[in-house]
Amino acid sequence: MTSTEAYTDAADTARTAVERSADLWKQSVGSMTEQFERMWHLPEGNPVDDFTRQYFEYLHEGIEVNKAATMKWVAALASINDALRDQLQAVTDLRRGHIEAISTWISGESETIETAAKQQAEQIEKARREQIERAQQAGREREEQARQSERDQARRVRLKARERYEHLTKVELSEQLAERGLPKTGTVDELVDRLVSADSN
Repeated sequence: MTSTEAYTDAADTARTAVERSADLWKQSVGSMTEQFERMWHLPEGNPVDDFTRQYFEYLHEGIEVNKAATMKWVAALASINDALRDQLQAVTDLRRGHIEAISTWISGESETIETAAKQQAEQIEKARREQIERAQQAGREREEQARQSERDQARRVRLKARERYEHLTKVELSEQLAERGLPKTGTVDELVDRLVSADSN
């Protein structure tokens, strides 16, 4: 039986008790009327007074009993109402607790997912920067290798060009420079370099 059904049964029982009390009151009033009608035909005297007093005492006791029973039913109904209210509050608190727990869990999961996504994005960005840096470094190394290769090639060409003048004396080098209208002063290496430069031009 659910709480609503228990509450409905208690209300029906209380209502039935009140209706019974009302019926008893009606019956008592009807009985009292019949008794009065009979008393009009009875001889006057103390027996009638005693009967009337006893009847009203009985009627008073019946009303008190009905009132006490009705109050008990009302109190029981109030207790059931309080119990239902407490139960409803407990269900509400339980529901609120579950909602808060679920909200906390969802919030925690969202933060975890957000943190993981952020970390992944940072790792991807870091890997991208490292890849760009490696590519740039590789480009610089290739450029440096190319320049070094050019310098090596120029040095080999220069050494090859110097070979034709290395067997000449300083006087002979000066004569060749004079023939080209170039300065004749300097060391042997300077004279050779001057002739090699003139050949490349």
